[in-house]
Amino acid sequence: VNGEPFNFPDGRFWLVNLDTSNPQGKERMYRVEDESEDIKGVAAIYKVCTHLGCIYSWVPANNRFECPCHGSKYRLDGRRIEGPAPRTLDRFKLEALAADQKTVLASSELRNNFYQPVILPANTAFIRVDTGARKLGPSERLLCEFTNNCP
Repeated sequence: VNGEPFNFPDGRFWLVNLDTSNPQGKERMYRVEDESEDIKGVAAIYKVCTHLGCIYSWVPANNRFECPCHGSKYRLDGRRIEGPAPRTLDRFKLEALAADQKTVLASSELRNNFYQPVILPANTAFIRVDTGARKLGPSERLLCEFTNNCP
């Protein structure tokens, strides 16, 4: 939980396991005052920056995603820390599957037209990511504004 993301280059996405209530990995995933509930579960995040379409990467030394083109920075769940990106990173639909690879145990809920993380049931054997079902990230307040640390 709250560890470094898993890179899936062929699908152009990252898998992240999130839990803002867990003190482990707080430097990567933390809750801010405009988030009314804890963020928990696994999410599939599109690997393209929402600014101008560059491919960003995870920077372990800084515990965040960073775009090399124009400097946008994102928290582990894809929420913007700093611009110039206009919105949070996009997400794909994710499904938790049973061992038969057909039975769907849990899937991404749409909230405000954005896929939410999925809490994986204990009997999850496979995860399916639908890269054809992408939802645009919302335009939320920059995280650096909460700490008065924006450049």
